[in-house]
Amino acid sequence: MLTKPHDLLNFGKVQKRLFRRAAFEFFWKFNAEVKKQSKRSFFQAPKPQQLMRLYTLKGWMDKYKVSLTYIVRTLVMYWQEKFSHKITKKKFGIGVSIPTLVGSMSEKILQDRIAKDFPNGENVIAWKSEQQLLRTRRAIREISGDDFMQDYERIMRVRQTRLTNNLSSGKYTRRHYRDNPWI
Repeated sequence: MLTKPHDLLNFGKVQKRLFRRAAFEFFWKFNAEVKKQSKRSFFQAPKPQQLMRLYTLKGWMDKYKVSLTYIVRTLVMYWQEKFSHKITKKKFGIGVSIPTLVGSMSEKILQDRIAKDFPNGENVIAWKSEQQLLRTRRAIREISGDDFMQDYERIMRVRQTRLTNNLSSGKYTRRHYRDNPWI
């Protein structure tokens, strides 16, 4: 469990790799959402440290119970309007840096906008109903067992095709030693 912000540095290699993968997947979701909202996107993927900073938005989604679409619409559009005179010179990028996007000022802007748009906590109510629906669907899927068989069959097909491809490619025939079953 993380107790301090710098505990991420004490992760093992596997945990760091998993966290980076999650951050990278979140980046692509974020990039697609920005592209939908403002017709702009990143020219290239940010560096790993910037990806981890961007993952702060995922934390805000969980903390404030709002969607990524809402966060993009609120923050990216706010900062693009504020820096609109600088955006026209750039042909790529979203027009705002990642540290600005996930900074304390952005969190305050998001909090104010949530308080204005959802005065009675409608965002929390909508999140609860969505989570209940997801859990109900998951429970029904587990009871039926059909998805388990489909997943198992798919995994077995993938394994079989890999084995067939490896055997037919001649990958294992290069090893010349006594009693080699692949020769």
